[in-house]
Amino acid sequence: MEKESKNIEILIQIMSKFMGKRLIKQILCVVLLIFGVDEMKIISGLNISSNTLKKYTNLLKNDRLSELFEDNLYRPKSELEDFREEIMTKLDENPAHT
Repeated sequence: MEKESKNIEILIQIMSKFMGKRLIKQILCVVLLIFGVDEMKIISGLNISSNTLKKYTNLLKNDRLSELFEDNLYRPKSELEDFREEIMTKLDENPAHT
């Protein structure tokens, strides 16, 4: 079990040069599901929840894998985001004194 987890971690390190860690985990999870790897090994090896695995399994069974790779992360935006440049300029002009 430990050897498999180590191999998965090596794959993640290699692939992270080309894509984000979240996408790597999704791809590896789907590949491991396709090859019939035990679900508990996938959960522990990739450090994902059982609900995440169920979601991926359902997408795979229903031929909806393309949905898996859509970027649907919620990214809240601060109300101050529109003033970022102005704030940074003011901070550069008047740096903190502490």
